[in-house]
Amino acid sequence: MSTASHWYATNPQLYAAKSLCGGLLTVSAMVPNETFSVGDITYKIVQTPQYPGVFTASAYKTNGDKVWGSTFNSMPEWVLNPVFPGNWQPQHRINGIEPTFFAGSQMAKLQHITLPSSIEGSRSAKAFAHCKALVAVNLLAMQPMTRTESDALLEGLAENTVVYAPKGQTEEHRAYNYVLTNNDGQRHTSAYKLNLERDFDSLAYQANMAYLLPYSFVAERATFYRSSFANKQKETLVLPFAAKPQGSAFAFIDMTDQPGPNANVAFMRRDDMLANTPYIYVSDGTPIVAQDVEVNAVEMPAEIVEKDNLFGTYHAGLLRDVAANRLLNGTTYLLKQSELPGSLMFTQSSADVFIAPFQAYFHVSNPLYGANLKLVLEGDNTTGIKQLSTEGNIDANAWFNLQGVRFKAKPQKGVFIHQGKKVMMK
Repeated sequence: MSTASHWYATNPQLYAAKSLCGGLLTVSAMVPNETFSVGDITYKIVQTPQYPGVFTASAYKTNGDKVWGSTFNSMPEWVLNPVFPGNWQPQHRINGIEPTFFAGSQMAKLQHITLPSSIEGSRSAKAFAHCKALVAVNLLAMQPMTRTESDALLEGLAENTVVYAPKGQTEEHRAYNYVLTNNDGQRHTSAYKLNLERDFDSLAYQANMAYLLPYSFVAERATFYRSSFANKQKETLVLPFAAKPQGSAFAFIDMTDQPGPNANVAFMRRDDMLANTPYIYVSDGTPIVAQDVEVNAVEMPAEIVEKDNLFGTYHAGLLRDVAANRLLNGTTYLLKQSELPGSLMFTQSSADVFIAPFQAYFHVSNPLYGANLKLVLEGDNTTGIKQLSTEGNIDANAWFNLQGVRFKAKPQKGVFIHQGKKVMMK
């Protein structure tokens, strides 16, 4: 049978009982395999109809030990099946994803997935069940899904993953992190939630995670909780949305030299936490909650701030590499409890120290500073700052640093004690 006769078979009247072509093979008889490979993907045939009809297949597995990158957006809508006899290679529409496709030891490294318009939710059940480090799933090109289709596709998906629903879909089919897109392009969700359990840092390190969202959106309610909040200790924090602190938040304001290679790092209490801005945070044990906020994880460029500063990060990795990627080539410090009761230090990081997303580090451009920087928090009783009195023999015009050392003249910049009160000089 010639290649041309295969194409003629697409004409339905050629299947008539008295047709000269009544002996043509059925399409299913012409398929020598249930699977076929194109490039580094193997597809599984899920429909082999009589002509006229449409061939369909699902993404079945990757060939070899695929080394996953951070994104996957290369799945085609149609592929040519190379295993058919002769020169004919009919097209197959890729409309499904088998649960075995996104799997394997390298899956932790995959953080963003974009699917083509041909994928159907009902034919892609549990497609992302192995993708525990996914930051976002982009379904914007797909057709709107019913709740049943959505539930099948997203079953087993990590709870922190943001899902961008198909454009034109008007109903949310997930309790949180399900983003809808209006006709005017505005994106929104009723609830955005980040709940970072104890194993998040190790997963982030394994995945070399970068928590960066492809599209910003407005959340009617946004919540952030880290398991360490239960300890109610001081820690660093950066959020992808603005909020009022449930506990206490402190922002960096100044660093003052001390005798020798030492410095005090002063932080001031803030009543509002800005998005993408690092803080020292003392939790009251509850989640941070905000209403009607824009969610957008963006690291501010280092060029617009002082080099001696607290820097938040959404990237996981060696701290030296995270800082170098932002053109910060000085010395990095991490927050640490001091040996003195109730006192805190920024301790110089070693070459192999690791930092996880939503944390922050202090950077100093001057290499002459010591291994520790003393931390001073405004109004915090545990820093060891003693209130200086203006009574007795102390001159009412005298100025002191936060350790009680008197200056010979009025200082120009920093945080000081004057007439018994803390004063910030700019």
